[in-house]
Amino acid sequence: MSYLKKEPGLEEPEPTVIEESTKVGRCEQFAWENMKLKKPRCYFENNSKEELVLEHVMEYERQFKVIYDPLRVLFLAPLNERNLRKFICTTIRPTKLPFTELYEWEKCSKFVSEYLEYEELFEPDRFPEIIPSPTNVLEWQKGDCFDLSIVLCSLLVGAGYDAYCVYGTAPRRITIKDESLMDCPFSLELPVDEEDADPEFDEDAHLMEKEKKDAVKKIDDFSVDQIKLPDS
Repeated sequence: MSYLKKEPGLEEPEPTVIEESTKVGRCEQFAWENMKLKKPRCYFENNSKEELVLEHVMEYERQFKVIYDPLRVLFLAPLNERNLRKFICTTIRPTKLPFTELYEWEKCSKFVSEYLEYEELFEPDRFPEIIPSPTNVLEWQKGDCFDLSIVLCSLLVGAGYDAYCVYGTAPRRITIKDESLMDCPFSLELPVDEEDADPEFDEDAHLMEKEKKDAVKKIDDFSVDQIKLPDS
């Protein structure tokens, strides 16, 4: 997973103005439905062990800023769909689906890339405000780089792999999948024997022409004898 990193020497395109994050809208819709349907309590309430872990995590973050780097932002306890703070490690849920094809890391990653739609971060240079559960990401079939990474990690851990999520920064062209600066994968040079060839001449044009049929059929063994006229 990655978010925006300004790249020197290149003109960055103007950022797209987005009135509201579609991810936030989905989470608000889920929170409203959750209040009606009374879904699992883990979405809107932490148990005693989770509260104790959060207390240690927040204390660790405070000491980290005092001892090491006061300006560095740690991504340890984001909000979930119900605006409840959760320890980021508890978001990864080891999941084993009843499909043997997903027990291999290559097929599993291909499934995530093809089944889930990638969305840009609402603010490419900041962490997302909300980290939904992998269950909702699979149900919505879309998410940002953090959501897709957590889903893939949950599936890999469930299949027995020692998988982790690592975040970092990346240039804007990567975060928005801009391939305009990439080299063309195909060769742009013409072969030597085709440089002087007429581009409008098609050697295979005769293969596309329909065979012309004669309107008059020829009769085999047909001959005309010359008749000599009598002298007048």
